[in-house]
Amino acid sequence: MYCQGRLAVQNFAPDEVLYRRCSAGEIDLETGLPDSSAFTFPRMSVNRGAFSEPGDCRYPANHHDYVVAFTVGDIPTPLQAENRGNTIHFRPFHEPITRDDDSTRDFENYGHTEIRAYRTAACADVDEVKKSSKLPDSVKLKFRQMLADRCRIVCEPRPDLNPNQ
Repeated sequence: MYCQGRLAVQNFAPDEVLYRRCSAGEIDLETGLPDSSAFTFPRMSVNRGAFSEPGDCRYPANHHDYVVAFTVGDIPTPLQAENRGNTIHFRPFHEPITRDDDSTRDFENYGHTEIRAYRTAACADVDEVKKSSKLPDSVKLKFRQMLADRCRIVCEPRPDLNPNQ
């Protein structure tokens, strides 16, 4: 979990597992799948399985939440907007969190990654969609539903692990 001076690694294998923390209200307990509200735009935070364990998503004090997993290859991309015809591409971007990023933060997370949306397949920084309002609603809906269907729960809530419990 600690960065220890390591740089970000932008190479992702399609079978690499990604973890996402979800509140109890974002999980359908009948299906065992997250609902679409569990996935945010335009940058969705996840943890890379190559550099973290599932429970790291809940550190330091969110052990009352679930953790779901999916692979890089499960990320639905590209997606075509229904009415405007725009194609949106999604890809993971390794973005470690260090103490230097925020002086009030008391932890690091080397595995932190964001799933970002882009207007072109090249996924260059200049093409990144930085506001949710700029993404077509049909793309957001498709992305959320497709990804939810590909997830599985890997950690149940453990509120007893929260500090001061």
